Amino acid sequence: MIVVVILVVCSIISSINSSIGDLFKPRNISALKKKTVAWIVSNCHPKSPRNLYAYELSKYITVDIYGKCSQRKCQDSKCHKMLKEQYKFYLSFENSLCQDYITEKFFENALMNDVIPVVMGASIEEYKSVAPPNSFIHVDQFSSPRQLAEYLHYLDKNHTAFNEYFIWQNKWKVLSFPGRPECDFCLLANALPSLKPSWYSDINSWFDKSCQERKLKWKGSQKDFSAAIWFSNLKQNKNPVPTLTSS
Repeated sequence: MIVVVILVVCSIISSINSSIGDLFKPRNISALKKKTVAWIVSNCHPKSPRNLYAYELSKYITVDIYGKCSQRKCQDSKCHKMLKEQYKFYLSFENSLCQDYITEKFFENALMNDVIPVVMGASIEEYKSVAPPNSFIHVDQFSSPRQLAEYLHYLDKNHTAFNEYFIWQNKWKVLSFPGRPECDFCLLANALPSLKPSWYSDINSWFDKSCQERKLKWKGSQKDFSAAIWFSNLKQNKNPVPTLTSS
């Protein structure tokens, strides 16, 4: 079974006609959830600086890590159910910082489960081009992981501000469905007739170049940080990162 996500694993965000629109009050999603940040990760050694960023972030807010890089495990539907019922934020950190590189982490793990995605990968404008309005938080909107953590703490305590990230649900819905990828790409192309076609004789060079040129706004130091040691401690159910206050 192949899940299709818009522009990446080909999911479609479809518009829902609503006469009430933004005047309709959003559900109080914040009040239903008790945990803050979740991160599901299977690639423990990516090209992007996501490990270092997540490590620094976890000093200031609790980050529950699931997957192959942690001793916490969850699978498919049970994992999505857990996110939907318990967590407010999800780290949608891509393994590379590349142009237009937005995967199912953003659509399936976060938006479809009433979780605010905290994103790293494509640029802010590239996320805006495919995402519902005011539906995500980009790490480059903050000068440091600590500043981001302070904002997440604020949203955690402020139901009104948190729920504003879901007003888009009055007009939009994220759909996921199985299918044949070669057919789904044709459907996507027909659904987006305004897109101008582009040709690349060497797509690997084009894609790799866009990845090499991307940098985070935050310039963290790798000194004294080892993802291997961090994940090893996590698998042994140790807590190598003391959670600090955000003050």
